[in-house]
Amino acid sequence: MKLILTKKSATAAAIGMATDSNVRRIRQDMSFIKTTEQILKSSSAPSEKAFAVCDALIPKIMYIPLPQTTVIGLRIAKLRKQLSENPDAYYLLQVLSAFFEYRNANYQEAIELIEDTRRKMGGAVGDVQIGSGNVVVGASYRSLGKKEEALKYFEYAFEAYGAVPNAPHQLYLYQLSLYHSAELNGEMNNYNKMLKKHLELLHLAEARQNVDFINRSLNGIGRAYLAKGDSNHGIKYLKEAEERSKEGANMPFIARNLHDLGIAYAKMKDYPLALANYKKALDIRTQNGYINARITTLLKMSEIYIAQRNFNDAIANLQDALSSAEPLNVKRKIYAIYQRLANACEHAGNYRLALEYHKKYHQLKEEVDDVNTTQIENQKVRAINAELRQQKNIIEQQKIKIEQTVEQLQEANRYLENFASVAAHDLKAPMRVIANFSNLIKRKYGNVIDDDAKEYLQFITDNMKRLSGMIDDLLSLSKIGRSLPKPKVVDTHDVILQVLKQLNEYIIETNTHIKVLEQLPLVQGHATLISQVFQNILENAIKHSAEKVEPRITISAEVLEDQPEFVQFAIKDNGSGIPEYLQPYIFELFSGASRSDSSGIGLATCKRIVTHYNGQIWVSSEEGIGTTVFFTLPLYRKNA
Repeated sequence: MKLILTKKSATAAAIGMATDSNVRRIRQDMSFIKTTEQILKSSSAPSEKAFAVCDALIPKIMYIPLPQTTVIGLRIAKLRKQLSENPDAYYLLQVLSAFFEYRNANYQEAIELIEDTRRKMGGAVGDVQIGSGNVVVGASYRSLGKKEEALKYFEYAFEAYGAVPNAPHQLYLYQLSLYHSAELNGEMNNYNKMLKKHLELLHLAEARQNVDFINRSLNGIGRAYLAKGDSNHGIKYLKEAEERSKEGANMPFIARNLHDLGIAYAKMKDYPLALANYKKALDIRTQNGYINARITTLLKMSEIYIAQRNFNDAIANLQDALSSAEPLNVKRKIYAIYQRLANACEHAGNYRLALEYHKKYHQLKEEVDDVNTTQIENQKVRAINAELRQQKNIIEQQKIKIEQTVEQLQEANRYLENFASVAAHDLKAPMRVIANFSNLIKRKYGNVIDDDAKEYLQFITDNMKRLSGMIDDLLSLSKIGRSLPKPKVVDTHDVILQVLKQLNEYIIETNTHIKVLEQLPLVQGHATLISQVFQNILENAIKHSAEKVEPRITISAEVLEDQPEFVQFAIKDNGSGIPEYLQPYIFELFSGASRSDSSGIGLATCKRIVTHYNGQIWVSSEEGIGTTVFFTLPLYRKNA
């Protein structure tokens, strides 16, 4: 029994021979290269060239010979330099370049090229072009084994396209997205989604008369049914794909569909039909030199022979597969063949040969395991590097957004500050007119009008003063923190004395008693702003004193133990107090508007000043008992 010999004629054909008809088909397929050259040499505008080149090349991307990708890539780079004014055309050529990387199995480089281009170009690129970029990223992630990430990008592509596009390259990519999405769902065991996507692809491909995708979708529908356990429907669609392939299909697909039919019949244990289809697939793959695919079919045929206990034919097939695999040095397939050969030889009673193959299997398995371990580690490193690059890109994007937001906020602040100044000036002019004419009416007709009219005029005058004060307060509030000089040493004791002088008439009028409990400390800040804090709080305390109670106010200060860099001030009154439900809001703008004698701006201004110095302000109050306003300011230390 001569089991070591192989079918040399079949192997030679597999390694390089092809039929005359196949040579003619290959020559015809390569016509798109000449078309591309003609486009690049034409006198058309650069943007027109870019779209025309993509229409010619992207649908044929997997048929471009690898050396040609480098040559065409250089020509594309030259054209891309002429497209700085057309973001869509520029981006599309980057998509084509990424497909060249994908074609050369540089999947991570393809992803980075698209992501970097998208980040640099921002929102200048249209949705359709963005969709095209998502397709090559999705395809690259699928080749890297990142199924969920790949599926996400194909979904992004559908969102970006919005509707089925018309341009040849866009239509091809849209259909390719449907195909990859269907296959990915199948790989993730979601066979219902796989079936749905392939049916959608079939409908679209038939409407657009795309033979390639019609065949792919029919094949995919068949495999989806097989995976769902419906062999009858599975074989039906695979046979329809076989029939439709006669109208026009590339040889790799015809062979694959026959191979899949073999798998379907094998599942049904119809071994004669399974072998018949495997043999047809094997003939095509042998004649056209599809070596890896040929090995796969031989392995599947050996499974049938073993199931039939036809060990001699199984061994012959496996030895044929081995003679094709060894020149390619595909170690994973070789050691799988060794294992099957060892088992088949053992069943055939050839124990010497079985032992020889067992030894070869274990020896090669150790090498493969070492390689697998190294590849896994390398893949982990690549994944970590890719994640770090992605995080770096995200941080850079966030940094750009933050810088843009800060710039927008600064511009908005400048606008609001200018608006406050202009509004104050423009509002005060008509107010002065109203107040002046009210006074004129009172002086001219004071002896004629009745007391009610006089009261009304006085009401107008008082409210004009109040409104004028509110505008002054708003203007002061808007200016806090703008163009301030460097903080200096401020003696708060001196500040209080100045404030009390300014409020002297008001204090006498209300018979208010104000007491400073101890020498107040030095702080860091600006005397005018700190003076305003004390004045606003004291005025508020005097204004809201309880009825029939002599107003009493105390001012104190202490250095905080838990925050020694700050001093805490307390201004306590015996006024009417603040309802508990209002206390959280009294430092907000216009919170006092419900009171007829309050603008609601004074305490908001205090908060703005205190927080400018990184301090805090809060209140403790009880109705009918009084209120204490606390606030902190940075303590001045001589050696600090």
